Amino acid sequence: MAVKRLREALRLFWPVVPRPRRRLLAQVSKLNECLGRVRDRDVLSAHARALLARAPGAGPALEPVLAAWAAERQVAWQEFNNFWQRLVGGGRLLRRLRRVARATRKRRGGMADLPLDRLAYTAGLARLERVEQRLTAAQSSDDPAALHRLRLAVKRLKYTLEPFLQVLPRVDSAYAVICEVQERLGFAHDLDVLEAALGEHFSEGRPAEVEAASATLAAWREQVYAAARESLAALTDEAWRRRLLDALD
Repeated sequence: MAVKRLREALRLFWPVVPRPRRRLLAQVSKLNECLGRVRDRDVLSAHARALLARAPGAGPALEPVLAAWAAERQVAWQEFNNFWQRLVGGGRLLRRLRRVARATRKRRGGMADLPLDRLAYTAGLARLERVEQRLTAAQSSDDPAALHRLRLAVKRLKYTLEPFLQVLPRVDSAYAVICEVQERLGFAHDLDVLEAALGEHFSEGRPAEVEAASATLAAWREQVYAAARESLAALTDEAWRRRLLDALD
């Protein structure tokens, strides 16, 4: 989470970062991708274990899948650790971040001259409008892809607001709503990923116990999707929208 927040903060302030310092964003993004591959295996395994608690008969068939994911995680962890040492070792990342901050403070003109609250309002409004665009599509369709696109927009709104929470404390209540929606949408997406991963692993045929577990997963997924869609109502509340924009203004 910390690396993802750093990446999003760099993206937010990137228009005012001098060009010679911009390579850092690509490197932090790569670091986030490396960590993401580790996290993906962790999440898959955790949800598969939760599925086994609901369908214990699938244990003998799913344990080899879990072992394969554990091996993939180990490879992903090693790749992450190698890149981490190259990027961060000896305090290199911290020194580069400080140089970016010093260079950015010297910038003048355009966004560099915006007061912090103006930058927060401009960035927050842009992200909010993207959420609202994707919200309409997600509410009018059962397509998981539409919900996934909305999840990404909500997540980006969340990360855009986070750098301003300490200086604009009135954002907190609106931010809490965004966090809850993002968490529910994320859970729904995780189960989609689990379903796809199991389908890929058993692409040449599923044992009967895996078929039963898949049916259990489908019913579980329907419950999670229903909760996720229910949470979307909070984003259509005009009072919530006004509260967010007023807090940023």
